Amino acid sequence: MQRPNFLMVITHDTGCQLGCYGAGVETPALDRMAAEGVLFTSAFASAPQCSPSRASLLSGLVPHSNGMIRLAHMGFRLRSDVDLLPGILTRAGYQTFLFGLQHETSGDPRGLGYQHIVQAERGGRGGPNSLDAVVPRVTEFLGQSPPDPFFAMVGFSETHRPYAHSTADLRAVVVPPFLPDEPIVRQDVAE
Repeated sequence: MQRPNFLMVITHDTGCQLGCYGAGVETPALDRMAAEGVLFTSAFASAPQCSPSRASLLSGLVPHSNGMIRLAHMGFRLRSDVDLLPGILTRAGYQTFLFGLQHETSGDPRGLGYQHIVQAERGGRGGPNSLDAVVPRVTEFLGQSPPDPFFAMVGFSETHRPYAHSTADLRAVVVPPFLPDEPIVRQDVAE
């Protein structure tokens, strides 16, 4: 039986604000991935912050059990005895890759169990972890007969603040119902 390959894409501060979840946002590449892969329709974040939520994905544990109770860049870290997905899959014969951004450690991401760390040789317009820097590396990897089986975690700095200024027609912006419909909020949502 052939083992599946895994391509996991994480964006920051996105929530369900994607076309595949019915939001009024055009996200054709992610929508296509959702249509051809797995789209979680009944999933919940274990924490309202980046590092703890991401650490839960890698550990299968809630933040108070895995140790990442706040942000990695503020000095918080995973407990050393917690088994993480990249290490588990490595032991199962997978080649494991990290492309771009991670926020589960402020140290060397190899400590998370990844065998291969693939960073852009130089940053794109938005820096080394932006879409225009990371996507070409992932595309190259996928197009050159990647190892079988593989696990690849792909992280982008978008949609994390600061956002690029948007010149969108603010009247066409759909404001989520949990936010006040004010011009400054429309501008923020557009960006």
